[in-house]
Amino acid sequence: KKLLKESKPDLIIGTHPFPMIALSTLKKKYPYRNAFNSFFVPPLISVLTDYTAHSTYIQDEIDYYIVGHEYVKELLVYEGVDSEKVKAFGIPVEKSFLSHRDRETVLTELGLSPEKLTVLLMGGSFGAGNIKETLEDLIAIDRDFQILVIAGRNEHLKDKLSKMLDSTIHNKNICLLGYTNKMND
Repeated sequence: KKLLKESKPDLIIGTHPFPMIALSTLKKKYPYRNAFNSFFVPPLISVLTDYTAHSTYIQDEIDYYIVGHEYVKELLVYEGVDSEKVKAFGIPVEKSFLSHRDRETVLTELGLSPEKLTVLLMGGSFGAGNIKETLEDLIAIDRDFQILVIAGRNEHLKDKLSKMLDSTIHNKNICLLGYTNKMND
């Protein structure tokens, strides 16, 4: 509330449901600017960066939703969101994703073979997605492929995976990265 009073935004765009829940709660209490209360919450736009929707995204006070695909729009509408409030514009991405480096060059730089199928494994920023168990399952598959694992800023996950790989006998070529600024590659 203090931040909103100080910055007085005309519009708020959020990419995570938790802050949008907090803003929606404030908007319930202060839906309009009036003579008695100069504080109000401006229009809220929620950008869903997932390819699915769950209940935490859905708040009556959200003015518009931007989703990555028509399927996600259908999920929100099925859950009771007015279809006019949902716009399937795609997921906004960093400009570097619009240019592509040569696949062979990128894989060679990572110590991976351009001749093999490459599986990319990564999860949410909080280690969501059972990365360790998924990697164990991938290693157990009796097929010839290599794996690129990205742990991001989650050093604990990277250390855990590194120790697991060091103590596991496998025939897979695995590249384990922490944070990288080359996600477009």
